[in-house]
Amino acid sequence: MRDFEFEDNSAEAMRLIRSAMLRGLNESAEKTVEIVKDELNSKVYSKAIDATGELRDSIKVEKQGYDFEIVATAPHAEFVEFGTSTMSP
Repeated sequence: MRDFEFEDNSAEAMRLIRSAMLRGLNESAEKTVEIVKDELNSKVYSKAIDATGELRDSIKVEKQGYDFEIVATAPHAEFVEFGTSTMSP
């Protein structure tokens, strides 16, 4: 009868899994940004809300660990997203 020795590679396997997850999340977030920018370009009203391209160019992914957030940093981005109907005149 032969004796077998097993080497515990679980830590390396978990490292590789985490790395693959982060790559996948990053690729998904970057693709979402592309889709949002393409959608903004294709809208009939896009010239009215983004005549200079500032809004489109400000859309990006912010990453922190496993958290990914797609943001638009243009000064008027909040008004485009949420509207102005609740603002006082």
